[in-house]
Amino acid sequence: YYRLKAFNDFGESAYAGPVHASTWTHWKVWQNTHFGAETDPGQIGYFADVDNDGIPNILEYAMGGIPTSAASAPRPTMEILQLGSTRYPAVRVTKNPNANDVVITVEVSSDLQTWRSGEGHTVVVNETPSLLIVRSTEPISQNSKIFFRIRATMQ
Repeated sequence: YYRLKAFNDFGESAYAGPVHASTWTHWKVWQNTHFGAETDPGQIGYFADVDNDGIPNILEYAMGGIPTSAASAPRPTMEILQLGSTRYPAVRVTKNPNANDVVITVEVSSDLQTWRSGEGHTVVVNETPSLLIVRSTEPISQNSKIFFRIRATMQ
């Protein structure tokens, strides 16, 4: 516990009674903001989806969504990036700038079975606290299939 005393230009106060405090993570603050006193993991857990928009809480948190409103669901968008004469598929993801305790990873697959990211598979084109753009290392061709998925991992 802590004991508090206030100081200003007029003097100082007596010590306050014991004060109990805890430090909340950004995730916990987000949970409290959107769910209040709710404690049921089926409502507030990483993989819960109370608004049934298909986006679990961990992704709603990572991408700045509102977990209780399907209308506000954050949606990554697909883009085509031109580098010289070569075109690459890319995905743009909005990030929650306060979610510094979660990592967003963009993964690619050609068969929806094997997912890869990083060197030889994806390239981060731009990353800021509120935006992530990642492209595939495989260029677009008539016979290619490239799928993207977004993974969020708590640190």
